[in-house]
Amino acid sequence: MNYARQIRNQLEYLMTHVGIEIHSNPTDSIGIRKAICAGFFHHTAKFSGNGIYKTICHQKNVHIHPNSCLFGQMPRYVIYFELVLATKEYI
Repeated sequence: MNYARQIRNQLEYLMTHVGIEIHSNPTDSIGIRKAICAGFFHHTAKFSGNGIYKTICHQKNVHIHPNSCLFGQMPRYVIYFELVLATKEYI
């Protein structure tokens, strides 16, 4: 929770610094989702069947890690933070 507060404080500072109005709307997450997609574009993978995803940039076969909250679900696209090499490459 502390990290979330630090990130919020940084974003609030940056927005104030450049003159962007700060307002909150819990039902509107489109801006946040767009920012995450833009920032992590190179860490995007597309579902290609049989539980396998292909990374957008390098076309590597990767799998959702068994400890992930997305394990067992099969969204069309995922954005991942890190790639872990074990018996398979996991995101």
